[in-house]
Order: sequence, then structure tokens, then C-alpha cells
Amino acid sequence: KDGAKIIIAGSGMSQGGRILRHEKEYLDDKNTTLLLVGYQSVGSIGRLLQDGAKNITIDGEKVKINNFVLEGLGEYEVGGIACYGMTEGGFVFRDDEFGFCYLDGVNSELDEKTLEDLPEIEILIVHIAGEKNINVIEKNIKIIEPKIVIPFGDNELVNKLVNKEGGSKEFEDSIKIKRSDLPFEGQKIFTIK
Repeated sequence: KDGAKIIIAGSGMSQGGRILRHEKEYLDDKNTTLLLVGYQSVGSIGRLLQDGAKNITIDGEKVKINNFVLEGLGEYEVGGIACYGMTEGGFVFRDDEFGFCYLDGVNSELDEKTLEDLPEIEILIVHIAGEKNINVIEKNIKIIEPKIVIPFGDNELVNKLVNKEGGSKEFEDSIKIKRSDLPFEGQKIFTIK
């Protein structure tokens, strides 16, 4: 289970697809952090996780859950990773190597004063959900100034962002990023195929 990973899954409430394989492999690990950022319907595995289940069943196999819930605003530490809950759908994570920011459902520009109190953000992972949302995301990218941006969500809007910001590198299942991969100037955009 070598090193830190960020796994992004689309909507589906953990009812099928590759996310189940990842959940089965990692949810029993005390160092795993699972963010459920969208609606989880009653009876779904996602809702069970959101409601604090201690065990779930995936493919007929019982999986123990080591859960810690980030309630929102505030500072936390989980498995040696510092976590900062920001306003409306934003979290910043800092390990020994990188500062990651995850934004979902953020419908307004981030306050630069708020960002001053957070660690440097090298990697921004952002969910693009609608036309109104993309304008705010573009502004927040300029405010945060990450070295790497990983947008996901509405494919047409992701492509619009990529074209406006200057191209991307695609990856399919996973991507490994080392400090040496960070650009000295500007930023790189990585997109999920």
C-alpha cells in the first residue's frame, strides 16, 4: 500500500465500479481518509459509510471500517496528515511532501485571507459541476496558484477549462506525482480519461 494516494471516483454512492475494489482494499487501514462529498441515497454503501457504519459488505466480504469524520470547518490530524476544513466543500490536506486542496460545491471565490492561514497548496483537485461553477473555479485556481490542477466532473466543462488554461496530460487509472514533477513556473493540468 506504498505511500499516500488520492483516489477520485465519480458519482454512484459506492454501488459499483472500481471504487468498490479500492474501498475493499483500503477502508480497514487506519491511514485511509474517505471523503463523501455528494448525496448518498438511503440504503447505499455510501450512505452506510456516511452514517458511520463499523462494517460493510463488498462482494460478499465483510470489510471493517476505521472511520474518522471531518465535520467541516476546523483543523484535524488523521494518520499523520494535517486536514483543514474550509468553507462550503473545501478541504486542504498536508503530508510531509505535498499540500492538496479538494474543492467540491464551492460556489464563490475563496477568501485570500482564509488561504493565508493554510499550508501551501501544490495540488488542487476540483469537481466541475456546472457552467456557473466553472467561472468560480477559474478564479479560485488563480487565487490558490497550485502547481498541478486535476479537474473532474462534467467532461465538456473540464475540456473547456483545459483549453482555456493550456492543455493537459491524461491518465487513466492512477498517477504518481513526486516533488520533482512539480513545475518551477506555471502549472500542469492532469485529466482523468
